[in-house]
Amino acid sequence: MLIADLRKQSQGPACLSFLDLEHHTHESSSKIAGCYIRHGLASTTELEQASCTIPRDYIKALIKGHKMAADAAKLLNSKEYADSMQMKIIKTALVCGSPSKGHAKDLEGVTSFQKTQFWSKDSVSSQYLHFSGGSRPLHDVLVQEGKTMYDRVCLQSGMCLFSMDMVQSSLNTNGRVDASRFMSSAPTFYEVEYIARACPVIADMGATIFDTTKRARELNNGAGDIALQIGLDVPTFHYFHSVQSKVQDKACTFPEALRWMQIVIKRHEQIAEVFQGYLLHQLAQRGLGPSQMQIQVSKRGITVAAHILEALERSEMPSFDEALKLLGEEDEMWKDFWNMLPPKDRATDFRSLSYLFYVYEIIRPALKGNIVSADSRLNSKAKTGRLIIGIDDAAERPIYSRSQKLLKKIRNHPAVERLPSLMEIYMNRRVFINNNEAGSNLYLDDPSPEKPVVTQWKPMGEMEAEPQPSSSAISPYDLARNLYGEDASKVLRALFDNVGLS
Repeated sequence: MLIADLRKQSQGPACLSFLDLEHHTHESSSKIAGCYIRHGLASTTELEQASCTIPRDYIKALIKGHKMAADAAKLLNSKEYADSMQMKIIKTALVCGSPSKGHAKDLEGVTSFQKTQFWSKDSVSSQYLHFSGGSRPLHDVLVQEGKTMYDRVCLQSGMCLFSMDMVQSSLNTNGRVDASRFMSSAPTFYEVEYIARACPVIADMGATIFDTTKRARELNNGAGDIALQIGLDVPTFHYFHSVQSKVQDKACTFPEALRWMQIVIKRHEQIAEVFQGYLLHQLAQRGLGPSQMQIQVSKRGITVAAHILEALERSEMPSFDEALKLLGEEDEMWKDFWNMLPPKDRATDFRSLSYLFYVYEIIRPALKGNIVSADSRLNSKAKTGRLIIGIDDAAERPIYSRSQKLLKKIRNHPAVERLPSLMEIYMNRRVFINNNEAGSNLYLDDPSPEKPVVTQWKPMGEMEAEPQPSSSAISPYDLARNLYGEDASKVLRALFDNVGLS
């Protein structure tokens, strides 16, 4: 597994170097701060060994990580057939955590990513994944005794826009808002890398689930269908609260805020098309297409975004109450969701609404087609559950933690017929920042629009040498090529070109 280390410098371009971490087998290796590659399972007896080369919390993470991965494989796999799609858990894991105290360590803790292979008749795909969940699924297998145990399996994923530096610089240029700062015709490193990393995982999971349910139907006509759905969440109005405060503080005019939001909405449309396009490409490589599952990029929230733009055009501050009203008119599920929320969990402004809406997109499949009257639930013979699988970065854990808490309330609601469960799958980081010294990630420290130069890998503690004149600058597509292969770079370049982000 090739990884990258991006090192920012006080002067000159950032430096990017690559390392095949999987081939470095020494557990106490200092190649990446706070990260260890482990070949072979960890055991509880290692916790008692004073000479153990891995910290105790890392051993605990390894043990738990393998158990959760094995449970996930049991849930999703069919019986083995010569040409079946199989998810296999390998006895190799990458366990990571921020080596220093701070926000990243508090947010992500120590996480073990288990090497997971997806075997098909013609190919093998390898991922490093961490499986987690706030509650056990209603059933521990998709198919039992020839019958499906869930009526739907919904894969949910999402991503941000631009990069944190680009957004912040556009909001504070000498104290003013300057939308031209992120009015770029090129995608950021984060945008390209995230799509290249997430889509193969979503496609592997989708192919495995599809194969399992397909074989159940072939063996038993009465097995029942499991609807497979994929939801991709790309923000729309979610960024408004950032520029709203600038308007209120007189650091931004209404026309400036309007232009800023127009660029955000345009970027949503472009990234949504590329995200879906590359996922379809990955599914096609696994012999699947949109006719075999429902794939949707979330358009919910567009009406709120339109309301914001219309208000800014009139030089008026958008109404939060009107935004809530529009959400309810646009999406019946939003009203059910809102009514189930305790008052203390409801949004009170655009900032809290944007965060709550991320949570809503994750657990919305738990509500769709699953609300009945209390009497109907008492008389219901439904024994199937509803399974949601979230695929994301570990930095998004707080959103999933809140989703789990709200999902527990939904399960206890008398109007919910099929009990929903949420499995969390986190992808390992492939680009580390400054040797992982602070546990940062590519979205927070993306160098875009500047291009880093490629340098030789430097051990921890060794000063970075000045890039030589021959050092080559690397583009987001070059990064994708190095980490994910020529096909990823070529296809993503074509997709971004097609939407005007070249």
